[in-house]
Amino acid sequence: MGVADRTRGHRTNNIDFLRLLFAGFVLVSHAFELADGNRHREPLTRIFGTVSLGEVGVCGFFVLSGVLITQSWQRRPRVARFLVKRAGRIYPGFLMAAVVSLMLVAPLSTPEGFAVLWALPPFSLLWLLVLRLPATPGTFPGQPYSYVNGSLWTLPLEFGCYMLTLGVGVSGILARRAIILAFWLGLLLFLVALREFNLAGPVAAAAVRLLVMFLAGILCQLYQVARYCGAHRAIAAATCLAVCLGQAGLAEIALATSGAYLLVCASYARPLPTLFHRLPDLSYGTYLYGWPIEQLMIRYCSASPSIVLIVSVPAALACGWASWTLIERPTLRLLDRCSTRTSFADGRDNSLLQ
Repeated sequence: MGVADRTRGHRTNNIDFLRLLFAGFVLVSHAFELADGNRHREPLTRIFGTVSLGEVGVCGFFVLSGVLITQSWQRRPRVARFLVKRAGRIYPGFLMAAVVSLMLVAPLSTPEGFAVLWALPPFSLLWLLVLRLPATPGTFPGQPYSYVNGSLWTLPLEFGCYMLTLGVGVSGILARRAIILAFWLGLLLFLVALREFNLAGPVAAAAVRLLVMFLAGILCQLYQVARYCGAHRAIAAATCLAVCLGQAGLAEIALATSGAYLLVCASYARPLPTLFHRLPDLSYGTYLYGWPIEQLMIRYCSASPSIVLIVSVPAALACGWASWTLIERPTLRLLDRCSTRTSFADGRDNSLLQ
């Protein structure tokens, strides 16, 4: 059975659809923030005043990642297999998006054109090996954000979470869920303290938040939260989430608890119509290319956020399709052919974007 058939056979949940939805959340949020330089018009921020749609989307990615990566280790607790699957799923799409961002988007972002490439720091491409995009001085002049692809900042954190899962799996800590629960609770309280007392900058606090979300996903898998989903519990969790999102000190706690519970329940609820499960896995590529597309739209069209979205959403989906069809899926098939005992190619147990 080919890889396409095998992966389709496992698509009995709504995870792919939810990841694509979260990529859409990021696109919507960035359309406003990239145009304005702040979040005063971002939809969810206007409603609750705490978190943005983009933050909710990325948090959702990390929760699902925690669930799925833990499942992967539990099914096949082999270090080499785990590393190859993780690297094979995240690196090819990232490397292509990074090269496109540096070699095409950066020159298009500035009047200097391709001369901007000469301003890249020496050995800058080596940054790609650690999932970081090199600095690109002078790009998008006059726009609120100069980053050629700001979405890529989450990928080192994502891969770091993979390594954390590997570490707790090899050490046996993953089998002692009470230890992980205690660590997660302590980290959650630490995150609240960071926010409440301004103990760290926004990037550091965001990194801690995403680690909290990933651990929430691990715990959802270890405690088999999907078995305890029900209409009454879901309504109670949704009510709690809606109330807490309006409170600065409670929003992130609610996302990591009620939000994670609701997400797991939605993932394993009655599957959506078959049409949604026949779609290719567009979420990773859509996430990778959304930022540069929106930046270029703002530069060349000076468009409002709504116009930016109308154009950038289909363009990002097309890039997501190209990334999956031309880069990600062929890599997974190659790994499948190179494997002698089992398939490395089941990319459906991986997370995005990441």
